[in-house]
Amino acid sequence: MAMVGDLQEFSLCDLLHLIERGRKTGQLSIWAPNGIYRIWFYQGRVVTAIPPQPEHSLENLLADPRLACEQEVAASTRSACPHPLNEPLGRYLQRQGLITPAALAKLFRHQLQTGLYSLFAL
Repeated sequence: MAMVGDLQEFSLCDLLHLIERGRKTGQLSIWAPNGIYRIWFYQGRVVTAIPPQPEHSLENLLADPRLACEQEVAASTRSACPHPLNEPLGRYLQRQGLITPAALAKLFRHQLQTGLYSLFAL
């Protein structure tokens, strides 16, 4: 199901609540003046929120030593392992044993803070 609209008519909070109550899985793209924000859901829960700046992608965050240390991330880039397009990269890396659940949670918290929180600031 695709929905298109203006957040002036339907608030972001209302939209997130609708997705949660409907236990929807998928991606919400929000066009903002500084680019496209992407929010991923799994059964109504926000899994990650990615702001438009490329430095906040999971691939780039995995390379940041402040967020993911070498002991927690064995092989961290998409090029290091073939990644199926139908599975989130973080879930794939965790299933392959390439990232610990704690390291992945830390990266997702960072993405939420930079992605979702900055959307509310807009």
